[in-house]
Amino acid sequence: MGMGHVVVERLQKLGITQRDLAERSGLSEAEVSRIVSAERPNPGGQTLLKLARGLGITVDELLKATDFGTPADSLPEVSPSRTPSGRRRSGKPTAAI
Repeated sequence: MGMGHVVVERLQKLGITQRDLAERSGLSEAEVSRIVSAERPNPGGQTLLKLARGLGITVDELLKATDFGTPADSLPEVSPSRTPSGRRRSGKPTAAI
């Protein structure tokens, strides 16, 4: 289920409008409309946080209800001494760009 669909379902459940959500979340009405209409299917972290708060749920709950990736708490652990590819970290600082 896409983000817009999840938002619409939650709006209906709460009995509020997109305008109400914009006020509750601190997002613009235009931004809420873009999310609902899927013009902005992948909102960034701060937008997700505001959106979830406005909907009265956590970001994790919001993401679990969508087609987006796996919530962070269910991702496999990565050892800090190894990279995700399994190679050991060199311990050397990386060059600044």
